[in-house]
This record gives sequence, structure tokens and C-alpha cells, in this order.
Amino acid sequence: MARSGPRQGKDFARLATSAAALALSFALSPARAQQADPDAGPTGLRGAVAPQLRPLAERDSALAAARKGQTAPPLPASYSAGVGDPPPGSAINYGKPRKPIKLPKPNPAVRTGKPPLPQLEPYRNSYIQRRQSRQRAIDDRQSLQPPPTGVAVVPTIPVKRARPPEPNPYEPTGIDVGSLRLKPYIEGAFGYDTNPGRVEKPSKGSTLGRVDAGVAVESLWSVHSLKGELRAGYADYLQVKNVNRPDATAKIDGRIDVTRDTSFDYGGAANVTTIRSGSPEIQPGSTNITSTNQPISWNTSGYVGGTHRFNRLELSLRGTIERAQTGDATFSDGSIQQLHLNDYTTVGVRPRVSYEVSPLFKPFVEATIDQRAYDHVSDVNGFQRNSHGYALRGGASFEIDGKLKGEVSGGYVEREYKDPRLVRLRGPTFDAALIYTATPLTTVTLRGSTTTNETTVPNASGAITRKAQVEIAHDLLRNLKITGQASYQVTSYQGENIASSFTGSSTGLNERTINAGIKAEYSLTRTVVVKASYAYERLKTTVTGADYTANIFLLGLRLQR
Repeated sequence: MARSGPRQGKDFARLATSAAALALSFALSPARAQQADPDAGPTGLRGAVAPQLRPLAERDSALAAARKGQTAPPLPASYSAGVGDPPPGSAINYGKPRKPIKLPKPNPAVRTGKPPLPQLEPYRNSYIQRRQSRQRAIDDRQSLQPPPTGVAVVPTIPVKRARPPEPNPYEPTGIDVGSLRLKPYIEGAFGYDTNPGRVEKPSKGSTLGRVDAGVAVESLWSVHSLKGELRAGYADYLQVKNVNRPDATAKIDGRIDVTRDTSFDYGGAANVTTIRSGSPEIQPGSTNITSTNQPISWNTSGYVGGTHRFNRLELSLRGTIERAQTGDATFSDGSIQQLHLNDYTTVGVRPRVSYEVSPLFKPFVEATIDQRAYDHVSDVNGFQRNSHGYALRGGASFEIDGKLKGEVSGGYVEREYKDPRLVRLRGPTFDAALIYTATPLTTVTLRGSTTTNETTVPNASGAITRKAQVEIAHDLLRNLKITGQASYQVTSYQGENIASSFTGSSTGLNERTINAGIKAEYSLTRTVVVKASYAYERLKTTVTGADYTANIFLLGLRLQR
């Protein structure tokens, strides 16, 4: 304890000296602050902030200015205790030095890894969109105004938009008559026919002159519809006069839209043709007698009906009427076969039910019920041919891949005659109409049909004709089109004891016809078309001496509008 006494005294003395120095520094600091800042009050505060707290306030104001993007004055350096006298306005730091404050960067980098959001667009009817549209219109008008005087402007030539190419640049435009568009045409051709009379052993061929005229009709209505076509022609054989013959076809279809789901349908068709001299319908009394004319046959038909749709279910009903007339046949011995006794009228009804499974597939079922009445009680051979018939067929219309579309159906037909000597005419039916677009330049058309025809053949109830046809059309150039076609037709007569009277055998009475040909159409303009064609006809029949082969060559010119 005695040794520690002098040391303790020295420690007390050092502590006292330090305390006195510290007290003296606090006593002199207000006066120095008063000299450094004359605005300071007697308490040594500037405003309401003491000199010791002023650096902290200035630092806070600098941080606030940095956050607002302003340039702040530099902060005063901090003062560490025990190192001389603190400078005016400095902050005394009794601990560790403060870490510098990191301010955010003024332009932060864009976040990567996610796609940017699309730019907002105003609604079409919003105020901003309307205002922008008006401003664009004003800018466009101002850009079209002439420049002020004394200002040179480089002249510009407005660029015209090229018109898209027409799909059919050589198609006739037609003539508008009211709300109908008519496309008339007339066609003349000259050529050669190796068998003008369509006989088994022709004595000679003949040059051929042919004239055709027609018109196509199409409505331009927003509702309802009307479409039709009429063609009439005449063939004149210069070396063989008794085989000149006319021919004509006509068809018209109309629709009246009553409501969105209800419509009325109407239309009609006509056909004019001739009966060749070797046909079974013409029956000379002896083999030494020949026909001196080709009887003309007329056939006209019409229909009227209505269609209603129940969502996808469609119901339609049509009433039909048909009229058939035939001219008399004359023979070399002066005799006449009164074929006009076989003129008849047919009245029928045709209901149809279809269901739209999809826009590309629509199955249907159709029935036909008719009553046929002849103008005379008996025909030219004494048979009573009044009859009634039934037909039922089912099928579907469809479209596959936009290339194949059409309708296919199959069914059964039966006709019962009043005369007990005539058996029922019956058999299956098949009908088809398909269009296959192989390429934009090539189109293939397939057709199949089954028809029942009346006849004047004794003991024969009628004839069922089945025909299959294929047609291929290809555009070699925009104005050059090549078309090839081929068909095969079988006509079978049904009845008892009809083979012996015509064929002398029991093979039955039937005819097989093969037609083939090719034609080319070269369009000089929309109005003038040059045409060339070749046709081959071959008939094979069980009738003795009625087979024939013919070749027809034609070159013509067509004027259309």
C-alpha cells in the first residue's frame, strides 16, 4: 500500500489536469462559435439548432436533396475527439467513423429475363384515339397544302397501288338489264362428220355447219336468287339433207327468301333432241323400209316448293310437273308411225329431309311420288301406259380439304303400269356430281346419273339408263383451255318377249354408248374465242344392224358479251 501511494497521487493529478482542460474548452466554445457565426444567439444556436447538432441537420438535408435529384453542398468533415480543437460547424464523432451512404443510381439498368410489356393502346372509341385521329387528319391536310411563296419543294409523284390480277381475265362481263346480268353469245362452227345418219354402214360422210346461240342469266339481288341458262343449236349437213337436226337445252332456278329460315323455290328445265333412224323407238314395218326423218322430241319440266330450317334440320317439299311430246316418224314407203300417241304428263311430289352435321357434311333422304297420264288411252302399239312410280334415295353433300366437293346418293326406283302385260320397271339408282380441284389450273369433274325413260317398244315397260362421265379441264395459258371428256352409258329395256322381236335372240334389249373427245378454247379477247373440237361416238346394241361409229371434227368462232 505504501508503494502505491505516490502513484495514486500522480494519477489524481493527471485526472484533475484533464478535467480542468476539458472544462476550459467547453467554456471557450460558445465564444468561438459566436465569433465564427455572428448570427448565432447567446446560447450558441443558429436559429433553433445548436452548433454541435448543425452538421447532423446539414447531412439530413443533403440526403433529402440527393433523393430529389438535386445537387447538395458538400458535408463538413467529422471531427474525432482528442485531436486539437474542432473546426466550426464540425460534428464530433466519439465512436467509429460513419459509413458512407450509397445513393441509388439515377438510371437503373433494365431488368433482363422477362419480355417487356406491350405498349398500351387507347380504345378505338376513346377520347385519346379520336383526338389522335383528328390530329392525323390535320397533318395530312397540312402536308397537302402548297408551300409558301419563295420556298422550293422537291416535286413528288404519287405511287398508284397495283391492281390485283383478275382470276378470270377473259371471262365475259355481261350486260346489266335492271337487276339482272345477261351474258349472251353466238357461236358458229364448220367441220366434218363421218357418219351423219348414225347408221351401221354409212355410204359417205358430210361436211357440217353448226350454229349455236344462247344466254346466261344471273340476278344481282342482295336477297332472293335467280339463275338460268338457255342454248339452242342447229346442225346442217351439206351432203345429206334428211339428217339435219336441231337441239336445245334450258334451265332456270329461283329462290325467294321469306325469312332467314324459310324460302320458296321455283324453276324449270327443257330439252329438245331428235331420235336417230336406227333407234328401237322407230319401228319400220319391213327391213327394206328406211326412215326419212328424225322425229323431234320435246321434254319440259317445272317445280315449285318451299324449304324451312329448324336449326340444323332442313325440311323441303316440292311439287313437280313434266310434259313430254314426240313428233311422228315417216318412212320411205310413205307410212307414218304416230309417235304423238305417246305424249304424256307427269305430276308428282318430292319431299326431302337433310341434317347439317357440319358445314362440310350434310346427309339427306329424298323420296319421289308421281302419277303419269298419257293423252291417249293406248299408245301406238295398243298398250295402256298410264302408271304411278315411287323412288327413294339417300346420300350426302360434302367437301374435303377444299379440293373435293359434291354430292353422292344411291337408292331404288319402281314404276307400276296400268296394262297387266307390262311388268314393273324397277332397279337400283346411283347419282353423283363431284368436282376435284387438283391444282389451281386443273379441274376434274365426275358425274353419274340414273334415269327411267318411257318407250314405244312392244312388251317393254320402259328403259333404265345409267351413265358415268369424267371431264378434265386444264388451263395451259391464261387464255388457252384444254378439256377432255369420256363417258359410258348403258340403256336396259325391261319387259317380257321383247328380245325376239328386235334381236332374234334371248340376250335382251340393251344399248351401250361410248363417247370421248377433246376441245380447245383460245380467247383472243373477252369477246372473241376460237374453238376447236374432236368427238368420237360408238354405239353397241343388241338390235340387229343398229351399231354405228362416228367421228366429228369442228372448228369455230364464238362471240360473247
